[in-house]
Amino acid sequence: MTTNGATAVAALQLPIFDISDPTPEVGRSMIEAAAKYGFLYIDTKGTGFTEAIVDRQFEMVSGLSLITPQNPADDCAPVEEILLLFEG
Repeated sequence: MTTNGATAVAALQLPIFDISDPTPEVGRSMIEAAAKYGFLYIDTKGTGFTEAIVDRQFEMVSGLSLITPQNPADDCAPVEEILLLFEG
């Protein structure tokens, strides 16, 4: 749909994740949202989650996209391994 030459865009409703009580289910839901939308919103109120932790996590995963697996099945890490990235 266009209006005066501009394309109308539907509002995207992203899930907001409360990580004050992290569980494996919350982690799985976060991974699913990241896979579906390419990003997600995390509510960190009530947690010890700091900017320094975020910076450290980005440093840890910054080179992962450059890794080419030997076996195509290795292309996807198990959820448990990804959840370890969220542990302090």
